[in-house]
Amino acid sequence: MMLLALAIIPTAIQIIPTASAATAFTEINGTLNGANYTLRIPNPIEAWNGGLVIYCHGYSHTEVTRPLIKASDGTAIWANSMNSVGLAFAMSSYGAGGYCVQKGMNATHELTQYIMSTYNVNRVILMGVSMGGNIALELGEKYPNVYDGVLDISGSKGLAQQYREKIDFAATTNDTELAAKIQAIGGKVPPFPLSMTPPPLTNQLQAFRNYCNISAADIAAEAGGTPEAAPQGYQAIDPIYHANISIPVMTVHGTADGLVPYTRTLEYQAAVAAAGKSSFYRLYTVIDGEHANTAVQNVAGSHFPELAVWAAGQVGMQLVTASAFSNVTLLPGWTWNFFVHGAGGIGTYTYQWFEGSTLLQGQTSMVVSVTKNTPGTYAYFCKVTDSVGSAVNSNAVYLTVLG
Repeated sequence: MMLLALAIIPTAIQIIPTASAATAFTEINGTLNGANYTLRIPNPIEAWNGGLVIYCHGYSHTEVTRPLIKASDGTAIWANSMNSVGLAFAMSSYGAGGYCVQKGMNATHELTQYIMSTYNVNRVILMGVSMGGNIALELGEKYPNVYDGVLDISGSKGLAQQYREKIDFAATTNDTELAAKIQAIGGKVPPFPLSMTPPPLTNQLQAFRNYCNISAADIAAEAGGTPEAAPQGYQAIDPIYHANISIPVMTVHGTADGLVPYTRTLEYQAAVAAAGKSSFYRLYTVIDGEHANTAVQNVAGSHFPELAVWAAGQVGMQLVTASAFSNVTLLPGWTWNFFVHGAGGIGTYTYQWFEGSTLLQGQTSMVVSVTKNTPGTYAYFCKVTDSVGSAVNSNAVYLTVLG
């Protein structure tokens, strides 16, 4: 069973307000070394721009089952949002349950390599939720030549302390004491998503104890024992000890997170700074946001375009460019069509033509038709914007009308 749904998000993630709604996709399912995967490529595949988002799912005591992309945990919303702006979306089951960071990293990297070797992929962004954020952060540091950016949503960090807290929480028998301990780390009572357990509060807190007991055991199994017995095992799976990043990394974390305290992300931020890599890191704090809840996921969606543009610029990808053509001389009353060509960038383009500095209402296609009766020289350019908001003005082209 799924122990927790750690990617619960609203019915819509607004990635790009102006993106065209091309939601059709081709879904490919398969298995790599025992791990199931799903890949969705926007239709038509021939027009896919090569951008790929690899999603790392959160903690589950048992392996997640097909369909991997589903409405119940919010992955379908992320997949549809990415497909709508021309990006492919893929995820792996990891082939295991538990706190399976190593298997998660291996399965996700293998899936990435398989997709890149099979399709014409030109950029890859990792995104991960909770334990998936842990996996995505470590993959991004380990394979900077494969991945171009990381979006970490409430990612797990500080694993030794997380284990100790869970053991402490699970051992409490008094609800008032447990509530005080949750509040001491900044969380709300009951912490999300255990707040989705049917009331009364005592049932919700007992569900939290059960979660802490099982997840602590899974962390210890992955690390090779307790933090005292296997300190290096904890460091191996903890992003705080893998902060020497060299690609853009963005974290979105809520201050009221009762599962992964916000202070753990501050520790990661400090580790990035200590490594001299702060220029590669951006943290977006969601005041009163809980563990990967609606508020946190919405903020993550709103900043994804920023990450995509940032990653493209950092790794030398071609940002959107535009060329308009060509100058012409005509007699009064004649009509001429100016064209613009966009290249690079991400997803589909939108167009807006200008005459001089004046926006031409309704002129929002690749071509603008111009008819002038008055002699003179008129300048035109087109603003071209890609699906993640990267915009550029084309060169100016001139229409000269003879007297």
